[in-house]
Amino acid sequence: MKENINIELLGWELIKKYRDEFELKEDLIHLPEKIIQFGTGILLRGLVDFLVDKANKNNCFNGRVVVIKSTGNFVDEFTKQNNLYTILEKGLYNGKPYENKNIIASISRVLAAQNQWEEILQCATDPDIEIAISNTTEAGLAFEPETLTNGT
Repeated sequence: MKENINIELLGWELIKKYRDEFELKEDLIHLPEKIIQFGTGILLRGLVDFLVDKANKNNCFNGRVVVIKSTGNFVDEFTKQNNLYTILEKGLYNGKPYENKNIIASISRVLAAQNQWEEILQCATDPDIEIAISNTTEAGLAFEPETLTNGT
């Protein structure tokens, strides 16, 4: 970046203000939701969501990710930044130092499983959802017998 930008919160307003500094097109936020992802951890955001973002920026996938947060009631840490976050790639490329700063825009929204279950069920039945991803291990899954009735 040409100047030091004091970033308190990453969001679309900041990106619009420094449009020339960020290589991020706002039309990415209008892509349809195609993936439902169970988990908000670094592995999923740093690998899966990063690759979805890269595919979107190259017009290869053109879809976004609905993320389900399995712990806690709040998703403020995501929404206050418009679900945007950064990833720094750093290393060697063809024997030369390489560094690339990426703003990841693949997450459309984050839902808390404990208090947004109806919205999660709507996502799960959405015909536009093509892929389901989970990083939940067998320790995070528990069978709870229940009786299903018509209409409830």
